[in-house]
Amino acid sequence: MYDDGNTVYNSYDIKNFDLEAPTVTASVDGEILYLSAADQISGVKDINVNGRAYTELGAGQMCVNIKDLEADQE
Repeated sequence: MYDDGNTVYNSYDIKNFDLEAPTVTASVDGEILYLSAADQISGVKDINVNGRAYTELGAGQMCVNIKDLEADQE
């Protein structure tokens, strides 16, 4: 940028990339698996379990089915 023959320099900090991974928390209470994820910059689109995407169902809750290897029960 030029101003009456003088050179003026400006710099800008532009943030285009979210380089921080989301934080994921998992816990078990009895037979219920609780999963939560958070990303303060770009948000969380979904959680993938074995290639299947789970999105928010409402009120921050998700439903995930897990099968037992031996008894083949959910």
